[in-house]
Amino acid sequence: MCCNCFQMPFLKIAQEVSPEQVKLFGTAWTAPQWMKEIDNTTGKSSLKKEYYQVYANYYIRFLKSYAKEGIKFWGLTPQNEPGVAIILGKVITMGWTPEEMLQYLVENLCPALTANGYGDLKMMLLDDNRNYVPEWIKILKNDSLRACVNGLALHWYTDKTTSVSILDEAHTEYPDKFMIYSEACPEYVCGILFNDHYLRHVVFEPERNPEDQRVILGNWKDGAQYISSIIQASRSSVSNNWVSGWVDLNMAIGLDGGPNWLNETRNDAPVVVNATADEFYKQPTFYGIAHVSRFVRPGSVRVGLHTGSDSLQGVAFLTPDRVTVVVLHNTYVKPVHD
Repeated sequence: MCCNCFQMPFLKIAQEVSPEQVKLFGTAWTAPQWMKEIDNTTGKSSLKKEYYQVYANYYIRFLKSYAKEGIKFWGLTPQNEPGVAIILGKVITMGWTPEEMLQYLVENLCPALTANGYGDLKMMLLDDNRNYVPEWIKILKNDSLRACVNGLALHWYTDKTTSVSILDEAHTEYPDKFMIYSEACPEYVCGILFNDHYLRHVVFEPERNPEDQRVILGNWKDGAQYISSIIQASRSSVSNNWVSGWVDLNMAIGLDGGPNWLNETRNDAPVVVNATADEFYKQPTFYGIAHVSRFVRPGSVRVGLHTGSDSLQGVAFLTPDRVTVVVLHNTYVKPVHD
């Protein structure tokens, strides 16, 4: 199946209808299995070092192929969730240690990008859960890597079990490196799938039939989770701790929670498509994202805000037009008054 045949038309439409630049970034889940330590795209695995340059060349070919179709990228990450394949073998992925990634970026991928005219792309390190940040930023002590990497890409799945202070510490040590949340998605798990090292934003449904993957329409708990993750009160908010972007994993899925090759989980998305009825539904996560994005335009700068209430979460920005935007989220069951 040609994934690009389906992706490219939608990307072109997005570029045409968007009043602002659509900033695209890409990553890979795995190299072809013949390049890996195991002959499989899933399972605990890593890339054979003799294929480091070959794999870097794959990225170049990917970028050139899209460029021929008029689609240009803003940024890249070298691997989606490099820590997962080291601890979890159920998903399509490929593991990297920080030291292996240091070698690959400095000796292979970054030089290849520069040599082929892609040196201006924003290279983001990690692209995994924030519990990995303290270990991975250590390799930024390398001068060559620091010159190659522009920022950190983070996933939200262990935010419930890791302190937001990790982000403050990363910014203090490397203030010139931006941070974005590159993946978030509510997940519903039938039974026990993930081990103790990979606690996620999930709702466990042990009584649920794994083949019953239907999406729950109108689940406002998911929408509230999104808003909280983006704009929580200043002492615990990703927006207030140097994160400058937040991205959902899925743009749209079907009523069955897919396409999804991992049967134990059912994903959600801002838009759910009912192909049979030829209609679609905007989920609460759609409005959760819009609660912020429709007001906070690109180029906005965060300013201080104190709501005076633990249950009233908020974040404030100054837009490029010099408009002050305050976004609030009441987590209490009753109205909050001054």
